[in-house]
Amino acid sequence: MVRRWSFQRLALGVVLLAAAAGPLGAPDRTIAAAAGLAPHGETASTLASAAQQGGDLSVGASVQVQGTDGDGLRVRAAPSLQGDVAAVLVEGAQVEVLDGPVTADSVRWYRVRYDRQGGSGWVSGQYLVAAPATSGDSASATAAGASTASASAGGAPPLAAAPGVSSFGAPVAPSTVTVPAVLADVGASGDPASVADPSATGDPAALAAAGATAAGPGRYVRLGAYQANSPEYGMNIFIWGEANTTQRDLGKLRELNFTWQKTLFQWREIEGAGKGIFDWREADRVVSASTAAGIKVLARIDFPPSWACPTWDNRGNECAPDRFEDYADFIRAFTTRYGTGSPIGRVYGIEVWNEPNLAREWGNKPINQDQAGQYVRLLQLAYQAAKSVDPQMTIVTAGLTPTGTQNDDARPDDQYLQWIYDAGGAQWFDVLGAHGAGYKAPPEMSPDDVAADPSYGGHPSFSFRRVEQLRDVMVRNGDDAKQVWLLEFGWTSDEVHPAYAWHRVTEDQKAQYIVGAYKWARDKWSPWIGVMNLWNLSAPGWTRDNEEYWWSITNPDGTPRPAYNALLNARQNGTLP
Repeated sequence: MVRRWSFQRLALGVVLLAAAAGPLGAPDRTIAAAAGLAPHGETASTLASAAQQGGDLSVGASVQVQGTDGDGLRVRAAPSLQGDVAAVLVEGAQVEVLDGPVTADSVRWYRVRYDRQGGSGWVSGQYLVAAPATSGDSASATAAGASTASASAGGAPPLAAAPGVSSFGAPVAPSTVTVPAVLADVGASGDPASVADPSATGDPAALAAAGATAAGPGRYVRLGAYQANSPEYGMNIFIWGEANTTQRDLGKLRELNFTWQKTLFQWREIEGAGKGIFDWREADRVVSASTAAGIKVLARIDFPPSWACPTWDNRGNECAPDRFEDYADFIRAFTTRYGTGSPIGRVYGIEVWNEPNLAREWGNKPINQDQAGQYVRLLQLAYQAAKSVDPQMTIVTAGLTPTGTQNDDARPDDQYLQWIYDAGGAQWFDVLGAHGAGYKAPPEMSPDDVAADPSYGGHPSFSFRRVEQLRDVMVRNGDDAKQVWLLEFGWTSDEVHPAYAWHRVTEDQKAQYIVGAYKWARDKWSPWIGVMNLWNLSAPGWTRDNEEYWWSITNPDGTPRPAYNALLNARQNGTLP
């Protein structure tokens, strides 16, 4: 913990790509297709003959994506309808043919390179045409294709690539969005969009920075993100690789009437075998089981595979990938699989990395303002990738750990947050993620009082209400419309580990403080506090040697500790409605 996480609006998927999350140019826009999971547009009934394909598609040829009707072209890891989706290419994207044709599943497949870093995969030749000789460089070709798609969708301004983002074949972030007429009057009710003053005007760049996009003349629709009640109840749980205790732990959440669970989806566990080679089996099980239990999933995604960190010396906990684009590609594939309308199950939000204000979470590299800017770049690419597939996916910043340390090993969370804003990070997240360790202090104790008392650590970081100081940073930067979600919070009763034992509390105090924290948030932090994920339900294999064990509200065998019983009583008797 303190080691320092309705099809009604799915058509809004035109955000960031021209409706790019779904089928390969198919007119049938079902929920599954919009999630990028159904094989519409790739079947024999829609396959064009070689004579219909536009010009030279030989190896080495430069070609463009055309004819998807704004839906975008899915890139698969293998020439098969069952191949995992690695990316979705915007209409007009320029790519290079590397291999093919290969005929499989009645589709003529070509392997193409779609970014400057060598990203490649298989696409249907149905939607490839030779790039025009006058297309110029790849960036202008992509922008031109995007402009054509936007105009055909209703005359909205052309889609423009975000500054500094390569547009060679890759999905690009537009400054404006074409919204289908059927959604033009969607109001503020429900999850997740709101419509601003119909008479409002503004330039696209300013709107994009504010998280809003043009939905037609004089109308603006906010990009989709989950707006939580204040608060909603969540828990960090450990069901990955634990099929025998999955239903037990999900049942514990249901008994507490907790509606969220946060799970670490290690990138290396899914794409560890190599770029574009995915093993979704365990992730599918976790997401589908949670969805079936009525529990919303918040996915923490970090721990890169070794191929993404070839220069890492294995010091510290993990490293940032050498190519941030690799992480973004994984986020895109993950969102494609588990976004809105997925038949497997839905992930509602993604936490982008974990505790980047600690050197051991960033390859043991110095933590400073330049490194914070690097994290913002990672956040930007992840945001654009997820929203290109599902604009309703909620992007949450990495939880910043509260620490009193001020050196290259760690930086205070409030200072690091300001660096995120200084680097332009405000436009690349929907929710601020925070960690709210209570340390030794009761939840109502102010940061100033904790700072003034050495017995509590003598620093404002060592208080549950430290979160209020992060909120102050948001307000000072004009970002007060966003919520804060606690990705981890709690108290430890650690009797073993010196780094934690100094601030241990008793199990009975832990129970009292956790209930008090939820009550404080409900009474004092509404409406800006959102999902509060307690740390944690114990994993079945933990022992007293695991520092995580001491934060738990259950035992490894699933039996309750006092904090579990206190929460259950509070939820049942109305103390925590």
